[in-house]
Amino acid sequence: MEQQVIVVKTTRLLIPNSEHKNFTETKSIVPEGSTMYGTPCIVEGLRKGEPFKYRLFKIKDIENYIYQSAIKPIKNMEDNSNAEGPNTLIPKKLNAKVVIGAVAGFGLGYYIAHHKGVEGKSKWVYATIGGIAGYIITQQLTKPKVVVK
Repeated sequence: MEQQVIVVKTTRLLIPNSEHKNFTETKSIVPEGSTMYGTPCIVEGLRKGEPFKYRLFKIKDIENYIYQSAIKPIKNMEDNSNAEGPNTLIPKKLNAKVVIGAVAGFGLGYYIAHHKGVEGKSKWVYATIGGIAGYIITQQLTKPKVVVK
């Protein structure tokens, strides 16, 4: 499955070395902060003469590899690119209704515990369970409805 990733540490490109069944670093460097498309893969080869599984990322355009430890998949990001400004990636916003539901559930749980006469840590357990319940209920209620015509 092809995905977009960002390089989190400067790394060198790797090329397969079929003679030794491993990979060799090239002189080409991929700078930190670069974004690229490709597919993650596990390649079986040899390391110090022993069988080894290389966790690599195959870059789409140049058909070379880099280590998966040097990349991070871009998740929960929206592409806010436009013709007038630079391409920027910002995290998706948390739905405010869900946060309000969690806070209300937390408050309700604390209120119930207080009126039941619960003391100490148990009161906070009630509040936490109320917050989780409020979050889940609000999340379910704010899901988009699917209408079949």
